[in-house]
Amino acid sequence: MDEIPVYEVIEQVRAGANSLLTMPDGPERMSLIVDIAHEFISAGKSLWYIVPSEALSPFRVFWLEGGIGTGFASVRSLWRVDDVSRSIIIWSLDMLRDNLFDIFSRRKESPPDLLVLGNFEYLGEPNIGSQLEEVVLRLPQEIPILAVISPARNTEEILSWLEKVRQRPCRLIEAGVQEDRSVLAFVTPEWNLIPLLNKKRIATRVKRLLTKSGRRPAASSKFVQPLLSLIRKEEMTPALVFMSSEKDCEEAVRSCPDVKGEVGKVITSPQIAALFDRHPILKDRNEVLSVLSKRAGSLHSGHHPAWCEMIEIFLTLNHIDIAFTTISFAQMLMTGVKSVVLTTSQVQTNNRMRPATKRELDQVWKLLRRQGTDDVGCIMVANTDDIDVVHVKDLRDPRPNFVLSQLKCSCQTVLGLSAIDKMNPIDALNCSFFAAQKQPEDTCRLNELLDDLHEKIQESACNSPRAAIALMDIYHQSKIQLDRAELTIKKGGVKTEGEVAELQSRISQLPCEKCVHQQDCQKMRYRKIRAIAKEYHNLRLRLKESSSILEVDFKDYSVPITELEFINANQELTNKGLMALRTGLEFPQPVVECMQKGVIPLDDSALSSAIVAGFVECCDRDRPQLVEDFIEQSLQDAYANIEEVLKPLKDHLLRLGVLVPGPFLAQSAVTLAWEKGKNPNTIQGKAGISMGSLMRLIYKGRYLKRQLM
Repeated sequence: MDEIPVYEVIEQVRAGANSLLTMPDGPERMSLIVDIAHEFISAGKSLWYIVPSEALSPFRVFWLEGGIGTGFASVRSLWRVDDVSRSIIIWSLDMLRDNLFDIFSRRKESPPDLLVLGNFEYLGEPNIGSQLEEVVLRLPQEIPILAVISPARNTEEILSWLEKVRQRPCRLIEAGVQEDRSVLAFVTPEWNLIPLLNKKRIATRVKRLLTKSGRRPAASSKFVQPLLSLIRKEEMTPALVFMSSEKDCEEAVRSCPDVKGEVGKVITSPQIAALFDRHPILKDRNEVLSVLSKRAGSLHSGHHPAWCEMIEIFLTLNHIDIAFTTISFAQMLMTGVKSVVLTTSQVQTNNRMRPATKRELDQVWKLLRRQGTDDVGCIMVANTDDIDVVHVKDLRDPRPNFVLSQLKCSCQTVLGLSAIDKMNPIDALNCSFFAAQKQPEDTCRLNELLDDLHEKIQESACNSPRAAIALMDIYHQSKIQLDRAELTIKKGGVKTEGEVAELQSRISQLPCEKCVHQQDCQKMRYRKIRAIAKEYHNLRLRLKESSSILEVDFKDYSVPITELEFINANQELTNKGLMALRTGLEFPQPVVECMQKGVIPLDDSALSSAIVAGFVECCDRDRPQLVEDFIEQSLQDAYANIEEVLKPLKDHLLRLGVLVPGPFLAQSAVTLAWEKGKNPNTIQGKAGISMGSLMRLIYKGRYLKRQLM
């Protein structure tokens, strides 16, 4: 790769220009950030480095601090918040987004001399892309930015948008891209390596083997042990082996035999001793000794963050040869390896498998470390139960990706854009990258359909025709989930009984249950209502490709939060709205209401932390089961008060077509057990979640509590 002179970036900042730097993700990018940080420290200036939380791992921070110097950098992330502000601040993107108003409007931090958006290619990722666009739109114009992005097909389009929205010149700096010379190999049934491709097509011999040889389960000892022998024999260590699931990663490690290693020497080495001092939870653990004895470990989001940092350090220092991980976790990794092994081409999302995307496999390829002309890196593809070799070949495309905006309106989008000084939120939407890429379309027909529906459901229990359509969706989705859960119970799935009760309760609380139009509207017995709803949904689906959908969605979200006085008639944030914005929650209404009514105590007690944790938003895999042993009378009393406060709020929101979840007693109970000092392994075992899920709940609860105080 061509050298990127740091002074060129510095000169652009001094000239008052923003910069868009194109260079592949990887260690070279991190080294550039460290070099720029040194320049700023020497000049007595400040720099903020922004990283999506999905990529801001403890190991990445450890690596950056090692390069920058611990006395010069502070961190603002979910799992670590340094109170002191130093020359260099490493921010997680979501935390910066939640606190932008307080930072710049209330001067809680001194503005930086440069803000570096370190992974700007995430502009094209769901959720993260919305946060990135919002930060670019809301950031004060006087702060120069350096956006670092992987080479993209539409770089000029992104550059033009940055110049428009930031209202100053933006310089394009392009790094030379090193030719990708990594070897793509196929693992034969005899445990040899042969070329996977011949002139960009799957080699004839590989096709024959795929047809004749049987597929193998990737986590079994009969697969894992010969694979390890092959990798070690070919001197392809350290290596990352990508498995279909976290469960498979753990089973694969158990299948690894012990090998001769200097366990005692490693444990007492200065680097590892310092690691254990930082993370006492790792001390005196048999699992650590087992990893070193096997020279193999697992690395995924189900682990404690400290464990993941340890495994990456072990890989970097060659204390282990192999780490078993998942494709979805690749974005969190930055350790370069000699080889990667694909035993799967699928990604697990919400307990379902789906094919990996090109972007996800690009995150895998970036981990190949290239040193010199001979060490070009190797990608091995194994014929297992979960691999689609043709899919892997198709996604191994060296051409840059086309970055498409993923901006979507939500309650938080409305709150964030309403916090911009001197700009109407609708005008801000029209300055978005989404609006720059999409053409507007006429939305009059949507309003006509809503008027037609209003004529059919006069005197309804909901507040508007749009609310009626939203309630139809809620009812039908809940009914589908209920039917599936009841079917699972018939097949012997006991764990779904709680889900059935929850879904039945949700349906019974809908205002439709007491509405005169229930049969015609909710249960779609009236043909004309069915036709209106169908056309409305189809039209909205088509408008998703139009910038006009932003204004439609914005209005849908702004109506309920305006009624709750989060924003005033001038589309400006109120104090309640500011509290909601700080939380970062997709549904902040319940916690804000409880704060306003004084039923959430904000003190140092374990009960306070437990109550707040109930409002944390978790994905399905991170949500714990209810453990009766963890529930105390004080927690039950607190929830009784909360339920009394939230019942009228939830009823009101349902009439507006908004279903808000939580709070969740199970989350509060688990947090209470943690705060009372119960053994973490006992907590996560009884709650039916991984250690990683438990730690995410604890960290999110602490963050939410800080934001509310």
